Amino acid sequence: ETAMPGEVLLAAFLLQLPPLASSYPTGAPASACADMTPHHGGAQAQATPAPYTIYISNHTFRVDEPITVTIKGPNYTGLLLRAQSSSRADALGVWQPPPANTKYLHCSGNAHGAITHSNIEGTTGWILFQPELTASVSLCFRATVAQEKTVFWVNIKSESLTRGELK
Repeated sequence: ETAMPGEVLLAAFLLQLPPLASSYPTGAPASACADMTPHHGGAQAQATPAPYTIYISNHTFRVDEPITVTIKGPNYTGLLLRAQSSSRADALGVWQPPPANTKYLHCSGNAHGAITHSNIEGTTGWILFQPELTASVSLCFRATVAQEKTVFWVNIKSESLTRGELK
């Protein structure tokens, strides 16, 4: 699938914005995993609906089948993305190597528990997520996306995925 004009895939970032003081141009800190909030110098999350959507390649998951996760919307400078079960907020699963300009973030005791931006250089891409054996009956993806230091949306949620039949 190719991007339509105006769509931004998961790892696309604004090129025009310089790093801002008290923001995290090299990625979210691990402390942001708990509440998915970037803690950008006291700035509050936007109260309006997010202009971003998390697209998933499947609505069911199996341990042996990766899921493609894509974020579409306006350009952005920051990202925090994790998978979680419907019953617990712990980050779960195994992220396959992230695209350029993103990196793993240690969340919930999992060294690869989340994905965050690694810089504010522009790129396009998507992330592959590999469900784990212990995953619950359902899971979803949650993201925090920052257009800039003081303009961000917290806990953007994908549709839920349900566990598929074992092969």
